[in-house]
Amino acid sequence: AETVAALWRAPVWQRGGLLFAHLPLPHPPGTDADGSLQSHYRDNLDRMMALVDDMLMRLRRSGLEPRLLIFSDHPLRQQHWCSNYVPYQARRCTPTAALHDERVPVITAGNAPPSLQAIKSNAQVFELL
Repeated sequence: AETVAALWRAPVWQRGGLLFAHLPLPHPPGTDADGSLQSHYRDNLDRMMALVDDMLMRLRRSGLEPRLLIFSDHPLRQQHWCSNYVPYQARRCTPTAALHDERVPVITAGNAPPSLQAIKSNAQVFELL
């Protein structure tokens, strides 16, 4: 909540420019103390999608060109969470095939989204701007 609040205080929403924000979404854990890794990830994806919608609405209201580049610095890493986070261990967390994670997501949005064809690693992601 503090990170998202800081995001909204950034001057980019009034003046434009480039905002780089490292947000802990959809990163586990979630807000439901009894939830599973899978339910936390699903709920956090929903929270992230709602935040992106809010960002686009704020950009449009400010008269700024809505252009977003959203990426992750790593995949979910289910095995890590199941093995190292005590609440998940207590609930006998096991990775699921549906959330198997070998790739890192990149999402672009705008009036003319860039091609992702040349992007092969996180080191190149800012070339999309």
